[in-house]
Amino acid sequence: MTGTSDPTASLLVDAISDTSFEGSRSAAYLLSLASRPDRARAALARCAKVGIDPEVFVATTPEDLEALGFSTSTRINRAAAACTVSHRRILEDMIGRQLDHALVLEDDVLFSNDFPSQLAEVFRHLDPAFDLVQLGWLPGPDRVTLLQQVQHGLGSNRTLRRIANLNPLGRHQYGVVQDPLLRADFQYGTHCYLVSVGMAKMLCSSLGPEIYSHVDLHYRLYCQSNPSVMFRTKRSIATQDEKLGTDIYAHGFRLPFSLRRFFSE
Repeated sequence: MTGTSDPTASLLVDAISDTSFEGSRSAAYLLSLASRPDRARAALARCAKVGIDPEVFVATTPEDLEALGFSTSTRINRAAAACTVSHRRILEDMIGRQLDHALVLEDDVLFSNDFPSQLAEVFRHLDPAFDLVQLGWLPGPDRVTLLQQVQHGLGSNRTLRRIANLNPLGRHQYGVVQDPLLRADFQYGTHCYLVSVGMAKMLCSSLGPEIYSHVDLHYRLYCQSNPSVMFRTKRSIATQDEKLGTDIYAHGFRLPFSLRRFFSE
């Protein structure tokens, strides 16, 4: 793991000021393969644009699994298993450093143009007893509608957000003034989320050496059994760079039309 000696990212310090989280210990992690320094550099540049100074955490590869003491189920491909182990190792690291919560990022993350202000809104409305907040998410193919895509795009556009802020209906629809969070509705994607040390401890103690599912499923199952402490933003404020591809899903994931123009590169 590389990065600054100060474990607290500057944007997190700003976001939690004057909230119930002020004074808590936090860190930002950027998960990236050692073999892809180009992806890490590009992701760090995008993070810098929104004020995040994350530590680069070297991701696990399929070849590392056995050496780390893990095995894989036949129900999951090895790339997905390695991804799950990578996230688990971040949780173990934050426990060892006695952090209160962490921002976890994958190196294909793209931030919405208003990410800093929206993160501040999240902390202003967030229950201090939270376990996880999904800041970036992709609805499953069965839940994507044209209307959802248009609403997502409109909510990510700075000019249209300003217009919506003048209209009470718009404020409710686009989450500009209203509570930006939903409880217990975890979607696909682990490219940008907040996690508490309490959830980190629970997951690390419950996950055995055999990896049988992707990290998304672990979080979704936890959400079903602990709905009061799991949140996601009503509007995804981070997405994934579809140009980078993935080793986990055979065909990747693409919305019917791209929303990338609403996010910073």
